[in-house]
Amino acid sequence: MPIELKWSDKSVEFIGSGIVTGADCIDANRQVVSDPRLTQLTYQIVDLSRVEKFDVSVVETQILSEMDQLAAEMVASVRVAMVCPEKLIYGMSKIYAGHNSSSWQISVFQTRSEAETWLKLV
Repeated sequence: MPIELKWSDKSVEFIGSGIVTGADCIDANRQVVSDPRLTQLTYQIVDLSRVEKFDVSVVETQILSEMDQLAAEMVASVRVAMVCPEKLIYGMSKIYAGHNSSSWQISVFQTRSEAETWLKLV
């Protein structure tokens, strides 16, 4: 599976590996949005550090952002840290974050440690 979801108490982690498409991202997002644990979320980590090919269009980043806006109606305060060491993935993730107009705080990092520091997990 290109995106694995790992739930913990008040978080969910999206772990991408191999070839990840926009459809994969949208499917993973649908799973999270439809999960009853969504209302308990305080943060998400999107770890794309093991992705070899990222085939996500600008339109798909807009769809993902719109999905998150709907999710924000159910849980208003979520921090999303994206880990993207590869330049193309980092750039596409910044586009996604730029589309965000929800109450969620979204930030993109090149390392996991930066993301965890921002989330105050370390």
